[in-house]
Amino acid sequence: MPVTKNDFTPEEWRTVVGLPVSVSMVISLASPAMGDMLKESLALAKQVAEVANDPNATGLLAELAVEYKDSATLKQAQPELEKSGVDAARVKLLEEVRASVAMLDEKAGDEAAPVKRWLYGVAVATAEAAKEGDFLGFGGVKVNEAETAALAELAAILQVAAA
Repeated sequence: MPVTKNDFTPEEWRTVVGLPVSVSMVISLASPAMGDMLKESLALAKQVAEVANDPNATGLLAELAVEYKDSATLKQAQPELEKSGVDAARVKLLEEVRASVAMLDEKAGDEAAPVKRWLYGVAVATAEAAKEGDFLGFGGVKVNEAETAALAELAAILQVAAA
């Protein structure tokens, strides 16, 4: 029988719904820059909108897609971070992602795989959203070393192949 939202407690489901935001924030905090954060947030929004409007989404990803059609849902699912600094926030987010993915694997088994691949796609889109180290659009790289390391860390947590 397919895994659905009903197989999760309300708190667990909120955590699953919030995973794309957490994954995106891990990338943003790997190399924080005010100008880039807007582009990275827009990349997250685009990824969520695409899955929410994908008529071909199936299984657990389709269940998530329904949630993302309500903008209030994502606001409620945003992680709560203490004002303790970028590094501490990033470490906390990684711990939360690790725990959430473990719970997702436990509850959904093989049905978690498409969700985890999509989450990694969210991370890649976030990393590629803004050039890093540029000056007025000149120079820089699409994905810097810190973001590459964060992508590798997320790939290991999500158990997907790194791009």
